[in-house]
Amino acid sequence: MKLSKLIGILLCLLLAIGSIFPSSGARVYAQENTPRKAVNKTSVDVQKIWVGPKKDSATVKLLGDGKDTGRRLVLNEANSWKSSFKDIPETDDTGYIRYTVEEEPIPGYKSIVLGNSKDGFQIKNTNVETFSVHVTKKWIGKEARLVHVILMGDDKQAGSVDLIRDNGWTHVFENVPKYDEKDGHEIAYKLKEAYYQLEDNENEGATYDTKITGDAKSGFVITNTNNEEVGFEVIKKWVGKEGASATIRLLADGRVKQTATLSRANNWKYVIDGGLRRYDPVDGHEIDYKVEEDPVEGYKTSYSSELGYRILITNTEINSKTPEQPKNPEQPKTPEQPETPEQSKTLDKPNTVVKVKTGQTSKAPKTSDLGSLPIYGSILLLSLTGISILFGKKRRMK
Repeated sequence: MKLSKLIGILLCLLLAIGSIFPSSGARVYAQENTPRKAVNKTSVDVQKIWVGPKKDSATVKLLGDGKDTGRRLVLNEANSWKSSFKDIPETDDTGYIRYTVEEEPIPGYKSIVLGNSKDGFQIKNTNVETFSVHVTKKWIGKEARLVHVILMGDDKQAGSVDLIRDNGWTHVFENVPKYDEKDGHEIAYKLKEAYYQLEDNENEGATYDTKITGDAKSGFVITNTNNEEVGFEVIKKWVGKEGASATIRLLADGRVKQTATLSRANNWKYVIDGGLRRYDPVDGHEIDYKVEEDPVEGYKTSYSSELGYRILITNTEINSKTPEQPKNPEQPKTPEQPETPEQSKTLDKPNTVVKVKTGQTSKAPKTSDLGSLPIYGSILLLSLTGISILFGKKRRMK
C-alpha cells in the first residue's frame, strides 16, 4: 500500500512540474491537438450579366489561388442568374485562400469578370456577334461616275465606300457588330448617300432622285433615278398660202404627251420649256420624243430638226409651185478667125478680099481656085485693053 501511494504522489509531482516547465514534446502535442482556423468556412457569390441576347445557361468554376477547385455553378433564368459557392475553406496551410471565378467559354461572347470574393463577382458577357451588310447601287437613266455612301449605326458612322462602275456598283461591309457593347441593344443600321459625281461634260446638269430600300440583314439597294429634263421649240413655216392654224401633237414613246395649236396669234411657234423627263422613271431608257402635225388639206408636210431640240414643220401648198430661178444663159462663143489664104507666088496683083455676111462663116479659098487666078487675070487684062482701044477710036472719029 505504501508503495502504490508513493507512485501516485510521484506522478502528481511530474504532472505539476510538466505544467510549469513544459517540454518540447509537450508543445508539439499541444499544437497538433489545438483546433486550427483552417476549419472556418466561407462563401463566394456570383452574378451573371448579359450584354446582348442571353443564352440558356452559363457554367462558372471556382479557382483557389489560381487552381481549379472542382466546384461548379450553373447560372440560368431559374436562379435569376445568381448563385454562391458555399462552405468552402477560408484558409489552408499557407494562409488565406484567394478565390476567383472563371466562366466556361460561350461562343460569340466576350467574358469579363468584375468584383472580388468578399463582395461577390459579376461576370459580364457581351455578345460580339458580327455580320455582313451588302449594298447595291441601281441606276435609272444615265449613271454618274461615282457615289459615296455611308453606313450609319445608331446614327454614328460605321463605315463608308465609293461605289463605281469598276466594283460593279456593289460593296459588302464585313465584321459589322450586331449589338452595342455597352448595353447590349441591337444596333440599328441604315444607309445614306452622301454625294455623287457626274461624268465630265456627259450629263452635266443632271440631278438624281435617291431611294433606299432594304435593311442591314437583307441588304440595302440604292436606286438613283436620273430626273434630267428636256424641252422643245416647234416652229411652223408655210410655203404658199398661209393656213389659218395647225394642230401638233408631242409623242413620248409613241403616246400623245401634249397637244397645241399653232397660229398667227402665237407667231406659229410653240415652246415646251422643260417638264419632260429625258429618261423613263421605270426602266431608265431614254424616251423617244416626236412631234407630229394633224394633216392640213391642200398641203404637204415635212419635218426637220435643228440643234436637237428645235423642230421645223414646213407646210407646202400642193397647187403652188415654187418659181424656179432663171438659168444663166450661155454666153455666145467667140467666132473663129478665118484662116489667111496662102498667096500664089505667080500673082503680082493685090490680094482679093472675100466679104462674109454677118452671121456667116467665111471659108478659105481652095488651093485649086488659087491656081486659076493667072488665067482669069490675063483675060481681064485683055478685055480692059480692048475696051480702051475701042474708046480711043471713038474719040478720034469725033
